Amino acid sequence: MSTPSSMIKTGIDSYCYHRFFGVVYPGQEKPAQRMSLNDFMQEAARLGAKGISLHASFLERLEEPYMREVAGEIEGFGFDAVYAWTGPGDLEGLAGGPHADAFAQLMRDIPLAHLLGAKVVRVTSAGYASRQPREAGEMMAPLVEGFKAAAAVAKDYGMQLAFENQAAFTPQQLLQMTEQVDSEHFGLCLDTGNFVRQLVDPLDAIDLLGLHARVVLLKPVALNSGEAGISDWYFFGGVPAGQGLSDDQAAFDLLERAGYQGLVLYSLDHPQSGWYGREKEVCMMSMHQIEKMARIASR
Repeated sequence: MSTPSSMIKTGIDSYCYHRFFGVVYPGQEKPAQRMSLNDFMQEAARLGAKGISLHASFLERLEEPYMREVAGEIEGFGFDAVYAWTGPGDLEGLAGGPHADAFAQLMRDIPLAHLLGAKVVRVTSAGYASRQPREAGEMMAPLVEGFKAAAAVAKDYGMQLAFENQAAFTPQQLLQMTEQVDSEHFGLCLDTGNFVRQLVDPLDAIDLLGLHARVVLLKPVALNSGEAGISDWYFFGGVPAGQGLSDDQAAFDLLERAGYQGLVLYSLDHPQSGWYGREKEVCMMSMHQIEKMARIASR
């Protein structure tokens, strides 16, 4: 049994509320009122979150005065912050495709993320829209070289980069990537839902990659076959914590055993059809559950 610990902090991903930030998936209803960044932070605080992940696309502008203003709000709420960076061209851009300047943009944005007070830059650039544009082995080399350069910039600011799995690479390939980048300032964002959508058991992935985790997204998913076909990325739809196909408590237990000291953030992208329009309810249920899971894991 592990010794009592309070190292794992729980929080919430701003993408849970993507409809309220203007990202409305086909078949979803556009909310009557949009959410501001401050609205989100107030909601996160009400739910007891200790940390948040802020998506760059939800920020009004990427300019120093505004970033300092947001940093003041984050500090006021007492959150640990993760900056979720999304670059042009998804993985194809980072791998040197149509938007080959993506790594240059990432390195320019690291200082802005530092202004927010973020300790981790979550690189969410391997989207489903361009999944598997090339063979994984062919994509690996330019990513490794790009992340070596970006990690050097992150080191200058005392920050961590966390590459998020989005079905482009297997856990073994992600391990290979971290070993080849070989930097204390580069690691992984482990997203449990993305692993399930890849038909990988998240517990196996955490067991293999837990030592390289810089942020963890607990994204419980379950079959969404009433709405989606098997070839649709949302065939596995988001559900409240503890109700997905994977064992969320076991995920916390594995992270505790690995000595993980970062954030575990509840995340929701495309809800299972029965949870449409119920993001706030789902997040309230989930935050209660994951805080309980973190306490159990630390006993």
